[in-house]
Amino acid sequence: MKKILSVFAAAAVLFGFASCSGDLHDDIAPEQMYLIGALSSSTWDKTEPMTTVSTGVYTITTEFLANSEFKLIKVADKGGDSWPAAQDQWGSDGFSSKGAAANFKLGNSAAGKYKITVNIMTNSLEVENANTVISGTVVPVGTAPVIRGNIVDKDWNCTSMNAEGDGTYTYITKDSDNKGDQIVILLMTEAEAQANSWANSRRYGNPGGIKIGEKTALDAIGEKVNGKDNNTTIQDFDNSKNYKITVSSDTEHLYCLIEETTETPAVKLQEAAQLKGSIGDVTLTWENGVAVVEKTLAADYKDSWNKDNPNTISFGLLTVADNWNKPCYKSTTMLVGDETPLKIDTATNNKVVSIEPLAGKKVKFTFTGTETTIKCKAEIVE
Repeated sequence: MKKILSVFAAAAVLFGFASCSGDLHDDIAPEQMYLIGALSSSTWDKTEPMTTVSTGVYTITTEFLANSEFKLIKVADKGGDSWPAAQDQWGSDGFSSKGAAANFKLGNSAAGKYKITVNIMTNSLEVENANTVISGTVVPVGTAPVIRGNIVDKDWNCTSMNAEGDGTYTYITKDSDNKGDQIVILLMTEAEAQANSWANSRRYGNPGGIKIGEKTALDAIGEKVNGKDNNTTIQDFDNSKNYKITVSSDTEHLYCLIEETTETPAVKLQEAAQLKGSIGDVTLTWENGVAVVEKTLAADYKDSWNKDNPNTISFGLLTVADNWNKPCYKSTTMLVGDETPLKIDTATNNKVVSIEPLAGKKVKFTFTGTETTIKCKAEIVE
């Protein structure tokens, strides 16, 4: 990735420092300076150390909130909720020994990473846009293309695309509900994608749609595309095929190329976090889509979850440990030795049935994840 210099949008931005009685023309520049303000990491609570370039010249590259303001101070932490420890400070009107320096204003309309260089000897401030660049298209730090639509694994969830080098991202997908004709490309952080915070992201699409096999320019879009909220139609989409979606860019546009592929999507296997039942609570450990639980039952075992039946084991599989309010695999009855698909339900517990009492027996549960459910096989092994 490379970096570009922003003038907001062209070159360095200079701020003049107003002279005052405490100006550093009459003082000695400190060896260490700290920046405090509307940073993503501090929000006026903690400082970030600047690098000393030369006498009176300091620099830092860090992430700022949108419309950031900040000051330079001589202490590592201003302490508490007041400024007594940070009275010696520098701002847009110069040096103040009374904690009254005016804030610098970064002038950034969006959050992102910027390089700040301050020369308190010549009263100048230089700002460089240090956001990540994808082939000339500025993308906020930490973001990547995300696809949202009804051709991803779960309809209209945000799905991060896999990086394939500098500026090219691919995602192999197949439509999930026989629609597969509406998408929008977003630029988001991974955390935003996981939280489905797509509404405030930069959204890209094309009102004319995207035709299979044709590289199509995508522009940042407003409220409507194709008469729908931010959606781009994929023309000639065949829901029986897999497609490779490549997002690239130049200095003007993002581009989307959708091509037919023989590759298959990565399969997401169903898993659960915990078994709870008449044999106790067991945290499940999954490896290659399989979780195994072995338990030797007490000599006087009876299924306390099923009217003290000596020939059954009752249990539920919780997708979130210790939380029955989240989806649970329940309501399936199976015989010992049979492999049986479980189902998400809220009614009765799963029940394993044996033709003989289970007291003192060692039982083995093998849970196998599939794309749609979890299969369970219970066996008596000793």
